[in-house]
Amino acid sequence: MVHGGASYKNEENVYEPLKRAVKRGLSILEKGGCAIEAVIEAVKVMEEEEIFNAGKGAVLRLDGSIKLDAAVMDGRTLKAGAVAGIEGFLHPSELAKLVMEKTNHILLIGKEAEKFAEYYGFKKENLYTAERRELWEKIIKKPKEEIKKLKEEIMETVGAVALDDNGGLAACTSTGGLFLSLPSRVGDTPLIGCGTYANSHGAASATGIGEDIIRVTMARYCIFMIEQGKNAQEAADLAIKEMEEKTNSLGGIICIDKNGNIGISKNTKYMPVAFYSSKSKKIEILI
Repeated sequence: MVHGGASYKNEENVYEPLKRAVKRGLSILEKGGCAIEAVIEAVKVMEEEEIFNAGKGAVLRLDGSIKLDAAVMDGRTLKAGAVAGIEGFLHPSELAKLVMEKTNHILLIGKEAEKFAEYYGFKKENLYTAERRELWEKIIKKPKEEIKKLKEEIMETVGAVALDDNGGLAACTSTGGLFLSLPSRVGDTPLIGCGTYANSHGAASATGIGEDIIRVTMARYCIFMIEQGKNAQEAADLAIKEMEEKTNSLGGIICIDKNGNIGISKNTKYMPVAFYSSKSKKIEILI
């Protein structure tokens, strides 16, 4: 299952990329691959699309820079990897996996994380798109009150969760962060338990106002609810309720439990989601 981020508007042009993301992840699982590989491959599809706030389509920070965050977590082992504040790498999701596999750490940040990526052969590229740059140039000149409202309307973080044939669960989340945020800002996405979490009970990926997702450690809260006996949908709903009641904020979350049941919840108007279940045998789209 994948999501294209909490949103104020319904953009039908995200549906096909979401389906492609599910198909890419599903192709891994159908060959007997593990959940962690499936979620990363699914997220990579969305990082390549300019319409999502991740990878190629990432929004610009206040200073006009593009800085990316991503995290992955393997529920079987509780191993996780994340990067934050990196520039010029199309697939921060892959770099997060690299951190998980090649180091004893979980989170690497900034320039040193970029050096780490380059050491392992990853190349930088230009991720600026004409649309995102034009939007930045247009809005940066507006009054501060209007900027505050507009910068919270672009939240299209992407994420994926999966369950494989061996019972393995995994989650991956990738983002360009909040539009017009301070250059050094880090949100919930690369923080394990906040925007991304997986264990033997379930996996979750969150989207929305990162600071408030962090305050309630929303992804971990969601899975904790599953551990307490709630079904996946109840857990997702309770996670959103917890954030809304404690912070009066906006967001969304997807989750999957060890039995393949899914949960999808949001308090924004839209959050495009695509998923495939062995029960339905088809890719479904929800908004």
